[in-house]
Amino acid sequence: MNQEGANIFIGVDEAGRGCLAGPVVSASVAIYEDQVIKGVNDSKLLSPKKRDDLYDVIQNECLSFSVASIDNHVIDQKNILVATLQSMKDSIDGIGVNADEIIIDGPHKPVMHDQRDLITRGVIGGDKLFHC
Repeated sequence: MNQEGANIFIGVDEAGRGCLAGPVVSASVAIYEDQVIKGVNDSKLLSPKKRDDLYDVIQNECLSFSVASIDNHVIDQKNILVATLQSMKDSIDGIGVNADEIIIDGPHKPVMHDQRDLITRGVIGGDKLFHC
Protein backbone atom coordinates (compact mmCIF):
# COMPACT_ATOMS: atom_id res chain seq x y z
CA MET A 1 0.00 0.00 0.00
CA ASN A 2 1.48 3.36 -1.01
CA GLN A 3 -0.29 6.53 0.05
CA GLU A 4 2.45 9.09 -0.50
CA GLY A 5 1.64 12.34 1.25
CA ALA A 6 -1.02 10.79 3.48
CA ASN A 7 -0.91 11.50 7.21
CA ILE A 8 0.33 8.68 9.40
CA PHE A 9 -1.19 8.01 12.80
CA ILE A 10 0.24 5.91 15.60
CA GLY A 11 -2.35 4.44 17.94
CA VAL A 12 -1.25 3.33 21.41
CA ASP A 13 -3.07 1.18 23.97
CA GLU A 14 -2.09 -0.79 27.04
CA ALA A 15 -3.16 -3.96 28.79
CA GLY A 16 -2.46 -5.28 32.24
CA ARG A 17 -3.19 -2.27 34.42
CA GLY A 18 -5.72 -4.31 36.34
CA CYS A 19 -3.36 -7.19 37.09
CA LEU A 20 -2.05 -7.55 40.62
CA ALA A 21 1.28 -9.19 39.83
CA GLY A 22 1.87 -9.08 36.09
CA PRO A 23 3.49 -6.65 33.67
CA VAL A 24 1.85 -3.72 31.92
CA VAL A 25 2.11 -4.12 28.13
CA SER A 26 1.63 -1.42 25.50
CA ALA A 27 1.30 -1.74 21.76
CA SER A 28 1.69 0.93 19.10
CA VAL A 29 0.42 0.55 15.54
CA ALA A 30 1.13 2.94 12.65
CA ILE A 31 -1.41 3.28 9.84
CA TYR A 32 -2.43 5.89 7.29
CA GLU A 33 -5.00 8.38 8.57
CA ASP A 34 -7.79 7.15 6.30
CA GLN A 35 -6.88 3.45 6.53
CA VAL A 36 -9.52 1.15 7.98
CA ILE A 37 -8.67 -2.29 9.31
CA LYS A 38 -12.02 -4.03 9.34
CA GLY A 39 -13.09 -5.49 12.67
CA VAL A 40 -10.74 -3.46 14.88
CA ASN A 41 -12.43 -2.34 18.09
CA ASP A 42 -11.77 -2.21 21.81
CA SER A 43 -10.18 -5.61 22.51
CA LYS A 44 -12.42 -6.09 25.54
CA LEU A 45 -15.39 -6.17 23.14
CA LEU A 46 -13.87 -8.90 20.95
CA SER A 47 -13.89 -12.65 21.44
CA PRO A 48 -10.51 -14.34 21.94
CA LYS A 49 -10.80 -15.90 18.46
CA LYS A 50 -11.55 -12.54 16.84
CA ARG A 51 -8.57 -10.97 18.64
CA ASP A 52 -6.31 -13.77 17.36
CA ASP A 53 -7.62 -13.34 13.81
CA LEU A 54 -7.14 -9.56 13.95
CA TYR A 55 -3.60 -9.93 15.23
CA ASP A 56 -2.51 -11.36 11.87
CA VAL A 57 -4.59 -8.86 9.88
CA ILE A 58 -3.14 -5.89 11.78
CA GLN A 59 0.43 -7.15 11.33
CA ASN A 60 -0.13 -7.53 7.58
CA GLU A 61 -1.96 -4.24 6.97
CA CYS A 62 -0.26 -1.74 9.27
CA LEU A 63 2.85 0.24 8.36
CA SER A 64 4.60 -0.84 11.55
CA PHE A 65 3.89 -2.03 15.08
CA SER A 66 5.76 -2.32 18.34
CA VAL A 67 5.08 -3.91 21.71
CA ALA A 68 6.76 -3.04 25.02
CA SER A 69 6.28 -4.22 28.58
CA ILE A 70 7.26 -3.07 32.05
CA ASP A 71 7.52 -5.76 34.69
CA ASN A 72 5.88 -5.87 38.10
CA HIS A 73 9.12 -4.88 39.88
CA VAL A 74 9.11 -1.47 38.18
CA ILE A 75 5.38 -1.12 38.89
CA ASP A 76 6.07 -1.81 42.58
CA GLN A 77 9.00 0.65 42.69
CA LYS A 78 7.36 3.53 40.79
CA ASN A 79 3.60 3.09 40.39
CA ILE A 80 1.24 1.73 37.75
CA LEU A 81 0.75 5.07 35.97
CA VAL A 82 4.49 5.74 35.64
CA ALA A 83 5.04 2.16 34.43
CA THR A 84 2.18 2.45 31.92
CA LEU A 85 3.49 5.71 30.48
CA GLN A 86 6.99 4.24 30.18
CA SER A 87 5.60 1.17 28.42
CA MET A 88 3.70 3.43 26.00
CA LYS A 89 6.78 5.54 25.31
CA ASP A 90 8.90 2.43 24.73
CA SER A 91 6.38 1.01 22.25
CA ILE A 92 6.21 4.34 20.37
CA ASP A 93 10.01 4.57 20.28
CA GLY A 94 10.17 1.05 18.82
CA ILE A 95 7.82 1.68 15.92
CA GLY A 96 10.38 3.18 13.52
CA VAL A 97 7.89 5.30 11.54
CA ASN A 98 7.71 9.09 11.39
CA ALA A 99 4.10 9.89 12.21
CA ASP A 100 2.02 13.04 12.01
CA GLU A 101 0.05 12.29 15.15
CA ILE A 102 0.04 9.89 18.08
CA ILE A 103 -3.30 8.89 19.60
CA ILE A 104 -3.21 7.43 23.09
CA ASP A 105 -6.19 5.44 24.38
CA GLY A 106 -6.79 7.20 27.69
CA PRO A 107 -6.33 10.58 29.34
CA HIS A 108 -2.60 10.35 30.10
CA LYS A 109 0.19 10.85 27.55
CA PRO A 110 3.82 9.80 27.83
CA VAL A 111 6.44 12.52 27.52
CA MET A 112 8.12 12.21 24.15
CA HIS A 113 11.33 14.27 24.47
CA ASP A 114 12.55 13.59 20.95
CA GLN A 115 9.28 14.43 19.17
CA ARG A 116 8.16 17.76 20.70
CA ASP A 117 6.50 19.03 17.53
CA LEU A 118 4.48 15.85 17.06
CA ILE A 119 0.81 16.13 17.99
CA THR A 120 0.06 13.70 20.79
CA ARG A 121 -3.41 13.44 22.25
CA GLY A 122 -5.03 11.28 24.84
CA VAL A 123 -8.52 10.13 23.94
CA ILE A 124 -10.68 8.34 26.49
CA GLY A 125 -12.29 5.43 24.63
CA GLY A 126 -9.91 5.96 21.71
CA ASP A 127 -9.79 2.22 21.04
CA LYS A 128 -13.46 2.44 20.04
CA LEU A 129 -12.99 5.55 17.86
CA PHE A 130 -9.75 5.01 15.93
CA HIS A 131 -8.45 2.10 13.84
CA CYS A 132 -4.81 2.69 14.71
